[in-house]
Amino acid sequence: MLDEPTAALDARAEHRVFSGLRGLARDRAVLPITHRLANVAVADRIVVLNRGRIEQEGDFDRLSTEPGLFRELWQLQQRAPRRRGAADSAPALPTQNGRAAAAGDAVS
Repeated sequence: MLDEPTAALDARAEHRVFSGLRGLARDRAVLPITHRLANVAVADRIVVLNRGRIEQEGDFDRLSTEPGLFRELWQLQQRAPRRRGAADSAPALPTQNGRAAAAGDAVS
């Protein structure tokens, strides 16, 4: 189990960790828990939790293209942050069950 294994690392170090993990994890079960959805792109199976309950299951290709919490959060993470004043208003956060979705809602 790897709980946010790269949270304190820069992008290069994070890439090295996950590149090395692929080789070490061969023929083993690895359970990464992360808010950085790009880190689970190579997973065989992704489980998305929302408020402690399973909301979605599947592989990255399916979850990132089908409507649901994973896709909403994936799209949000892909947006580049805007400078203040760059737009009249900030983009609205996606909602889930009548509340704003947060990256903390998705656990893979």
